[in-house]
Amino acid sequence: MFNLEPLDLITNGVNNILGAIQALAAEGAQHFLIPNMADLGISPEFRNTPDAAGLTGLTAAFNSALAIALTALDQAMNNVEITQFDVFGMVNNVINNPTQYGFTNVTDSCVANLLNGQCDPDTWLFWDGVHPTTAGHALFGAQFATAVPEPASLWLIVTALALLASRRRPQTLRRVD
Repeated sequence: MFNLEPLDLITNGVNNILGAIQALAAEGAQHFLIPNMADLGISPEFRNTPDAAGLTGLTAAFNSALAIALTALDQAMNNVEITQFDVFGMVNNVINNPTQYGFTNVTDSCVANLLNGQCDPDTWLFWDGVHPTTAGHALFGAQFATAVPEPASLWLIVTALALLASRRRPQTLRRVD
């Protein structure tokens, strides 16, 4: 249908991400956490197929282009902080050390094993051919949280209260005699 070449896919994907960051920054967003792509070649959908190595290479090329573009954008935009997160490396680390993360299966699709009773979404990394289970998502969330610096709680409360107060204040002031 679209018949795009791999380089076009990479360029379009990176440009879409950069465009979204720029649009959000234009609306006042200042802090961004941008993950790269997990290795498609090691996902259950593709791991033992002839396409696995090519997909790993395509994923690595996309991630490299994204990292270069994000670094350039971060340097070019004032008042914007872009934090890059290495999902590719993290997933590979989980697959190479599954018990360290509480997983017993990091190679198969859980949903494909529901009927035979082998699927345990609490200990399997992949729900389907490419998407993580709830346990996988929880791991990603925990890792993402460590990548984002936490603001001081007091500062967060003060900011929230100031925002609420500004929204409740009348838009015009009238003098009452």
